[in-house]
Amino acid sequence: MLRGIKPQPSDAPKQVGQANWASVWGDAKEGLRLIWHNPILRAISWGLAIWQMLRHAYVAIVILFAVRELGLSAGKIGVLYMMAGVGFLLASFACQRLNRRFGVGRVMLGGIAISALSWLGISLIVKSDVAFLLLGFALFVFDFGVMLFFINYLSLRQAATPDALLGRVTSTMIFLALSLAPLGSLLGGLLGEWLGLRGTIAVCGAGAALLVVALFRTTPLPRMRHLPTPDTFPHPAPKTPGAEVAAD
Repeated sequence: MLRGIKPQPSDAPKQVGQANWASVWGDAKEGLRLIWHNPILRAISWGLAIWQMLRHAYVAIVILFAVRELGLSAGKIGVLYMMAGVGFLLASFACQRLNRRFGVGRVMLGGIAISALSWLGISLIVKSDVAFLLLGFALFVFDFGVMLFFINYLSLRQAATPDALLGRVTSTMIFLALSLAPLGSLLGGLLGEWLGLRGTIAVCGAGAALLVVALFRTTPLPRMRHLPTPDTFPHPAPKTPGAEVAAD
């Protein structure tokens, strides 16, 4: 599919010369400045960073939970993740329709809320004849919600960023989003030892629910029905040498 995309004149590099560490740090600072001055980019940056920490805490222990607490085999766990993938697929078809009805921002927050409910639901599953089906349904719902969030997250990130700064903002936001992930994995292991696997998954769910409340009350996301444009919010002018050429 990528090979089938025809090249365009706008694809040509905008800057001449090789990157060096000085320009890399300058680009990173430029990306951070724009994110800080744009309330949408700022909101989705810290929101995703916290959610990624919770997700990695969950990922660190969910397989142990399925094996030790629910007694599931490796084959059944593989089938469960396949069922979860169906949730991803359905969300990709439903996202645009949901955005038109409820608005981009509310669908994003709804995706995080669905992940919170899924984690809380998983923490309540006990070993039984239907545990396999219950966990499969919970994972299906979880991936459905996650895809709703990420489709709109990626769309918002691109829509709110000027073209000349898109590379810098994208790389900076990826770094910010993943910066707390190792801490989340460590936290998941420590909490798993202290609270138990079930309790740790419940903490992840409660944390995601609180994150939705915080984003709803402190960010413009709930009021955003449509994707913004870079001109919606003021942004600092590029300072990196050569960036003016890129902007032109």
